[in-house]
Amino acid sequence: MTTDHRFSTDWSEAELSILRDLWAAGMSTRLIGVELGRSRNSVVGKAHRLLLPPRPSHIGRKRGEPLPPPRPRPVVVRVRLRPVQIASLGRRPPAPPPPAPPGPPQAPQAGQDTCQWPVSDDRPWRFCGAAVAASGCPYCTTHMAVAWHRPPRRLEAA
Repeated sequence: MTTDHRFSTDWSEAELSILRDLWAAGMSTRLIGVELGRSRNSVVGKAHRLLLPPRPSHIGRKRGEPLPPPRPRPVVVRVRLRPVQIASLGRRPPAPPPPAPPGPPQAPQAGQDTCQWPVSDDRPWRFCGAAVAASGCPYCTTHMAVAWHRPPRRLEAA
């Protein structure tokens, strides 16, 4: 049976039956393709989609060394839904939207007289709250020393 299938991707039941028989007989994929008028790649792809057992590999074998038996494929259970079940899938309510991420922390208000140094990583953020060191400065004396420090003296001389 040599039909030109270069432009057809459909497989007839007769072709599938021949493919299964020749695959089980151990014929090479190239010869199966010649027999069916298909390319080797289309034969391999169809065999894979039909879950036919894989062929043992010849790579790394010495000449005359027997091939191990093919590994059995895992059993795949395919569930066929009835039309009523398929129709009911479309009637599910949509999933609720995910919760909105928490907003950024409140920016310090201009003119506040408390230290704005953050003291926690969890939301909502907490701030030091001590009295500020000087007017217009956002930090207390302790946190001012951490935030702004003088460069080492050797750098001042340079």
